[in-house]
Amino acid sequence: CRGKLEGRVEHWLKTLEIMDIGPSAITALCSYGLVKDLGDLYYLTVEQVSRALTGDKIPTRTVENILKKDRVPLWQFVCALGIPGIGRSASKALAKEYKTLDAIVALKDSVASAGLFEHLCSLDDFGKITATKLASGLSSLESTIDAIRQVIEVEDVAEASGPLIGKSFCITGSLPSGAKKAEVNKRIEAAGGEIKSSVGKGLSYLIM
Repeated sequence: CRGKLEGRVEHWLKTLEIMDIGPSAITALCSYGLVKDLGDLYYLTVEQVSRALTGDKIPTRTVENILKKDRVPLWQFVCALGIPGIGRSASKALAKEYKTLDAIVALKDSVASAGLFEHLCSLDDFGKITATKLASGLSSLESTIDAIRQVIEVEDVAEASGPLIGKSFCITGSLPSGAKKAEVNKRIEAAGGEIKSSVGKGLSYLIM
């Protein structure tokens, strides 16, 4: 249904931080039949977008904003696919464990492999239901993933390094001086630390 498609497109754009394409623009692009799948976003032309969106600069800006996001971290790409149960935390756990998009896509066959499925279920934020949803989602999105990979680079996960290697952090509450939690998370990860979404066994530091 178109409403479901619009939700998937909005989630994709928001997760990848592609700016200035709001719900009304998404509705127009989908209702005109220009976007029938996530991969279609990367094959839009200014001429096509001009049929759905008005304004002198809006069509050009829309296409440019989509195409300039041509390098995406592995976890962010997986999260943006919108597979049920696979949010930021689960996507980061997958990226940390499997390192490449090829290795994650191969998990679509995990249900048929007892050892692979058992290992997947052992990851943080995973269980049998989440692992099954991941396998099903990757199978249904295989052609979409292939189309998008033709035009953007999904970055493999490099081995972590830095002074915070081996340490995990969870941030709760507001931060002083107007600091944004997302920016602090990025600084921790850049220094080799790992971000946890909640307090659990093995957490090194809770920042309040």
